[in-house]
Amino acid sequence: MLVKDWMTPVTETCSPTDTVEQAMRVMIKTDATGLLIVEGGRLVGIFTEQDLLKRIMIHHKDTVITPLADVMTKDPKYADAHDHVLRTFLRLFRAGYRHMPVVENGKPIGMISTHSRHVADLLVIAEYYLSKNYKKTEVERVLGLDFED
Repeated sequence: MLVKDWMTPVTETCSPTDTVEQAMRVMIKTDATGLLIVEGGRLVGIFTEQDLLKRIMIHHKDTVITPLADVMTKDPKYADAHDHVLRTFLRLFRAGYRHMPVVENGKPIGMISTHSRHVADLLVIAEYYLSKNYKKTEVERVLGLDFED
C-alpha cells in the first residue's frame, strides 16, 4: 500500500510569486483544499484553506496583491511516493496536518489529505487487524510499520 496509489495527483500548481487570488482561483477550479507551490520543478511550499483563514483573512490582507511566498507554508514536510500509506497517515495525524505533498524522485506529483475518501478505507483495514486481537507488534509486522515513527 504505497502513497502513490492513494494520493490525489497534482493537476495544477502555483509559484511563490503568484498571488493569493490566483491560488484561490486554481483551488476553486480544481476543487482542492490545498495547493502545491513549485519553483523550478521543486516543491517550495504548500498553500491551504487554513493558510487562507489564518494568514490572510484574519489579518485583512489583500488577496489581489499578496504573493503566496508571504503566506504559504515554506518547505513543508512531504511523503515519498513509495512510502507506506498507513505510515504517512500516521505522520499526518500525529503532526496535526490535513495535507501532505507527495514527491517522487524530487518532483512533486500529488497530495495526500485527511479529507481523502481513502481515509475510511484505511480505517477499515486498521479495524480488521485490531478486531483480530493482534498484538501491537504483530500489527506492525503485518503492515510493515513502526507505530512509534
